[in-house]
Amino acid sequence: MRFASTCMIAILAGVPLGQAAWEVASDRDVQALEVIGPIREARLRGFEDALHDTSFLHLGVTPLYNKALFDTFGRGNEKVVMGSDGWLFYAPDLDLHTQREHNAKRAAACVLDLREQLARVGADLVLVPVWPKSAAEIEHLTGLTSHALLESERTSAAFLAALGEERWNDVVFLGENPGFLKQDTHWDPETVANTALTTASFVRARMEIAPQPSIEWERTLQPVEGRGDLTLMLHWPEDHAAFPLESVVVNPVRDLNSGDLFEPNRKGEVLLLGDSFTRIYSDPELQFGAHAGFDAQLSAALGTAVDVIALSGGGARGVREALARRGDALAGKRVVVWQFSLRDLVGDPTLWDPIDVVKRSETAPAREVPFSIDAELIEITRAPEGFDYRSLFTTHAWRTLADSPGRPSGSLVHVLHQVIDAFEPTPAAGWNVGLKAALTLDGLEGHVDLESDSWLDELNVKGELLYATRVTPRD
Repeated sequence: MRFASTCMIAILAGVPLGQAAWEVASDRDVQALEVIGPIREARLRGFEDALHDTSFLHLGVTPLYNKALFDTFGRGNEKVVMGSDGWLFYAPDLDLHTQREHNAKRAAACVLDLREQLARVGADLVLVPVWPKSAAEIEHLTGLTSHALLESERTSAAFLAALGEERWNDVVFLGENPGFLKQDTHWDPETVANTALTTASFVRARMEIAPQPSIEWERTLQPVEGRGDLTLMLHWPEDHAAFPLESVVVNPVRDLNSGDLFEPNRKGEVLLLGDSFTRIYSDPELQFGAHAGFDAQLSAALGTAVDVIALSGGGARGVREALARRGDALAGKRVVVWQFSLRDLVGDPTLWDPIDVVKRSETAPAREVPFSIDAELIEITRAPEGFDYRSLFTTHAWRTLADSPGRPSGSLVHVLHQVIDAFEPTPAAGWNVGLKAALTLDGLEGHVDLESDSWLDELNVKGELLYATRVTPRD
């Protein structure tokens, strides 16, 4: 009995002491000490989440456990569901099939609000909602019943009904038998190309495409190999990669006249808002090539330049936040194509909060950067639970503690901090309200691109937004 008690005490004391020793050896602050402070539910929940994400046991032992779970039972983890014949599925996608509570009416209200805003500046809206892989490839998902699939159809039908029947001709569906990658969450190149062609016909119905003799797009064929994002979400040890690279043929888009590969063009009359479904095949970080994504295929199908705002993991809200921060808003735009994931019809309802995208951003006067301040953290935007992309920046609000050039004591400063890097939480992910620190701040240029880097802003910042190049917590 005494031996068992001693072992239990050793485990209970050893884990936090080991974590503290690991943090000191890694030149980090001892995170457990951050529990000291005001007893508020939001602060304590944030502390708990950050402690879990940065735990050395979580980072070191979980990969071994996940691999053992697969070897023994053929199971995935909380993010990945194993299908038949080596197919992998994103577990949160199944919420669309199983949850009766949904955001369909809220989403429809958001869409109609955006449509009204665009109409005021002479622009139209085309929707491209993308079904999750679990619906398109149901025959490879042995655990999903036809009843569950019917539940997702009810949710999407509720969304369309809330839009109103007269709006259905504004919605581009993926067509018959859309295809997805075997070990990735995203659609395959053929489905991307077909959807771009259908979307182009919807756009042409709303605007006359002006001839652009300087642009003559050519699609080429390029085989690429990549490691699907679902294999990375399994979080196995790197030397236990049981899945081979997946091979696909993508279609990079090139201008025959200049030889340049497709790039978004801010002057385009068509603006594409999207998420990782738009970025796949265009963003090399997503493993499957570049210049060949939905944005490139849409531009080629239209024969004209296309402007793009696409954020991996930004959800239905992130791209609208990015658009709202544009100084010129929607100047010169005639059609906005909004590609979003139907999985957003369940889960966090704030993804569908209305955002004023037409009103010009409140631009703060230009100030000399970089500069340093002493400040206290007063508000935080947390990374969403289960964020599964390589990088994420979130907005924090700091209040200056002493006078600095152009910013007297007590001034409010909004700062972007990187909270996820290379799929892992950074020290900034564990910060809590009340932290006091010395900050070196710079402009966003060269650090963050708000129209392609994943970022979130729950604080609804309309003015100056800065980037922290250095943060030194005060004792």
